[in-house]
Amino acid sequence: MENPRPTRANQPPAPSAPALASAGASVATPDGARAVEATADPSRENGPTAETPAEPEDSPRRTGITRGPMLIVLVFIGIAAAVVLLSQNAQPTADDYIRHGVDRAEKSHDLAGALDDFNQALAIDPNNAQAYNSRGLVKADMGDLAGAVEDYDAAIRLDPKLDQAFYNRGRARRALGDPQGAVQDFTEVVRLAPAPSNDFRGAARVASLLADTYMNRGNAYSDLGDYQAAINDFNEALRNRPNSAEVFNNLGLAMFKQGDAANAITQYSEAIRYKPDLAQAHMNRGLARASLGDRDAALQDLQIAAALFQSQGNAEAGQQVLQLAQGVQQQ
Repeated sequence: MENPRPTRANQPPAPSAPALASAGASVATPDGARAVEATADPSRENGPTAETPAEPEDSPRRTGITRGPMLIVLVFIGIAAAVVLLSQNAQPTADDYIRHGVDRAEKSHDLAGALDDFNQALAIDPNNAQAYNSRGLVKADMGDLAGAVEDYDAAIRLDPKLDQAFYNRGRARRALGDPQGAVQDFTEVVRLAPAPSNDFRGAARVASLLADTYMNRGNAYSDLGDYQAAINDFNEALRNRPNSAEVFNNLGLAMFKQGDAANAITQYSEAIRYKPDLAQAHMNRGLARASLGDRDAALQDLQIAAALFQSQGNAEAGQQVLQLAQGVQQQ
């Protein structure tokens, strides 16, 4: 079994529409999407009916005393009946299926059901970019990364400004071993990012989008061996999310790979300050300390990392780190 190398922290998820889905695979929802139409009551298929009884000669309606109010009541009844008939005959729209698919994927974790909903949406509206983007996310979660990229391609053809589709395709491309394609997609997300907003919530959404995008592009640059570009992107990510342990960890890793172990240790320490149970940061700091000859501190970090990995259900990684600690101890 190979010893583990310094590792990046897990990538953050995709931001929500119109921004992106963060960390896991959040499915984009269409603007103004409605809930799925309930099944019409078959007992009222033809709508309510009412018979008007015969009126005596001296009734108010016959004599015209309250004709105006009666007409208003009749018009209201007619409108209500029309609304009932329309609601019973309405069919689910593409947006209805997208919303239902989102609920299945995110709330029920029913990926197969969500995939069926997005297929239904595209059968109704083959030019729905959001349906392709959402279906791509489900395919990615199901392990079909190539199929996911095809759906993101279709979404981008239909809506070249759909930043979330570029973001999702960038993540899929990197997972498929295409870091250069990932860099191109994340660069497009940065280009399409909304201008800074004076609205607090709007500004927070833009900051979150940029933090996730710069972190992912930094990871792709690291894959390409361009560590200085990666460091620049991780610093941009920290400007938008100053307390991200994962970004500090990945920044430290890029510095370590550049040969700057001392500064890498500083970044790993920041990651641990914000997230004490981030096992990767403890392991990476231990390896950096070992490279500088600080054996006792390195052993302490590696032992902590091994315990964290094991407590978090990753026994294999924990065992690998213990092997690393044994190697350091024998130096």
